Amino acid sequence: MSSVQVQTWLNSMQRLFRIWRQISLQLQRFRRLYQIFEVYVLSIITEAFYSKGYIINLHNPPNVPQNVFRVKLSPRGSPHNFSILSTSKSNNVYYIANNIGIGTRHTYTGGLTLTPDIAILNSFPSKSRTPANNLEAFIECKNMRPFPELLVTFEGLIYRFHNIHRYISTEPHIYDALFLSGSSTTAINNYINSIRGYQVRIYTNVKPGNISHIQQVIADFAQSIP
Repeated sequence: MSSVQVQTWLNSMQRLFRIWRQISLQLQRFRRLYQIFEVYVLSIITEAFYSKGYIINLHNPPNVPQNVFRVKLSPRGSPHNFSILSTSKSNNVYYIANNIGIGTRHTYTGGLTLTPDIAILNSFPSKSRTPANNLEAFIECKNMRPFPELLVTFEGLIYRFHNIHRYISTEPHIYDALFLSGSSTTAINNYINSIRGYQVRIYTNVKPGNISHIQQVIADFAQSIP
């Protein structure tokens, strides 16, 4: 990934998202475009919380300056060695973290630990494995075009993290979501539109040059935040 590509994404994030006007990123941590795409999606999520009147605070380990965001870009390492965001409004408090291990809900999966790209939690994450009961919603970020197998995998994660009824639930909760940078075919668009009545979202064409679309995505995801 070239420094020009990194700077393009960073410039877009600083223009669009309030979070990066308050804190800075450790730029040396980005070696692949999919990594900065993940942070771009994190920016969308934080902006959605801002739009609903939430206050966002940064929680850092002692060895990281308090105005710097140290992003966790892989499943390796304890979440407590990286930056974690908290969002609060009235009695609602959520924690947003990248690449933390979440225990699956169902015993028949053998106690597997899965690692979503972004997790929205109702309590501060554990050092190793965070229980599924603490997971409010998860976000997957894929720097690619959507394809059927990817959509099926996303459905499977919903079942493992929550329960079999969550995917078709119309009860209000923060959306589980899949963000993709690429465009989709007509068939996949039809599928994406067919699930919009549920509390699940799949967003395509998520990239810096598509500002009006990004603003629509922020507004749509914000609808699910209490």
